[in-house]
Amino acid sequence: MNEYIVHGALGLPLGGMLRIEDGPGVLICVTQGEIWLTEERDRRDRLLRAGQSHRLERNGVAIVHAFENSVIMLKAADAQGYARRIVLAHGGAATELYASPAGWPGLAAGLRRWWIGLFSPDARPTTAAL
Repeated sequence: MNEYIVHGALGLPLGGMLRIEDGPGVLICVTQGEIWLTEERDRRDRLLRAGQSHRLERNGVAIVHAFENSVIMLKAADAQGYARRIVLAHGGAATELYASPAGWPGLAAGLRRWWIGLFSPDARPTTAAL
């Protein structure tokens, strides 16, 4: 799969947070430091250190929190429309790093997310869940 580096060498200071809205498929790579990652509707939280990465699995909000001064890189299959919005927050200030054109992903990205959603763990209930 070809991927674009959509945000390279993104510095997160100690206590800094990154909010990614509706970004399934975005790959978060930690190049320096240590981060905590949580995704909406996912009971698992992740602790990632330098050299580790995780691909967001679902729509909703994902929060990245820096446990120490960290550097991350974001990759995606599309150069545009890979998330609805990305905001960096630290020390009470917030900076919008990305907003999808017209606030929503393009048609191709939306269809890709729909397709991925069919195969995600929360896509539809199983008979065991009923």
